[in-house]
Amino acid sequence: MLIDFEAAERIALKHYKSVYHYCFVKLQDQHAAEDITQDVFLYFQQKSHELCEDKIGNWLISVASKKVMDEFKAKKKRPKDEVYEDIPDLKAEHLLSEVEYSVPITENEILKARDKIFSLLTPEEVALLKAVYEEHRKYSEIAESENISENALRIRISRLKVKIKSMAEVAFLALLILLSKL
Repeated sequence: MLIDFEAAERIALKHYKSVYHYCFVKLQDQHAAEDITQDVFLYFQQKSHELCEDKIGNWLISVASKKVMDEFKAKKKRPKDEVYEDIPDLKAEHLLSEVEYSVPITENEILKARDKIFSLLTPEEVALLKAVYEEHRKYSEIAESENISENALRIRISRLKVKIKSMAEVAFLALLILLSKL
């Protein structure tokens, strides 16, 4: 059965979210996902009179898949300067130069915060963080002394960062709850 105008509109409303979700998951870019979803449904409007309604969802995802692949190919061909020209320099000095502090943070306050974080970690975790970030030892050197691979060391450090970040998020959430009760 071929699709008439009312059926095409109903199908578009029914499948728009799933096509957008598919594109977003693949691209991890909201704007590109929206653009490709629009392209899919523009193409659908052109071809709707030729299609049968039975498997239209699969057809839409198939078209979206082809358009996502085209987007990946197009990004690969673009010069990096063109892709990243709108992104500001994200070096720490650049970011800090744009921030105005009403009350400067002292070295003592930084050390207190570091010690608070260290008190929540195991001695092995603290030693690992100090070796990497304070002593600036090479990963290969630390991995050899720990008798593990460099990749395993990188995974440990990554997990430590996640652990510290989650502790900070929990502390921040607790502070928000406390402030909301005042």
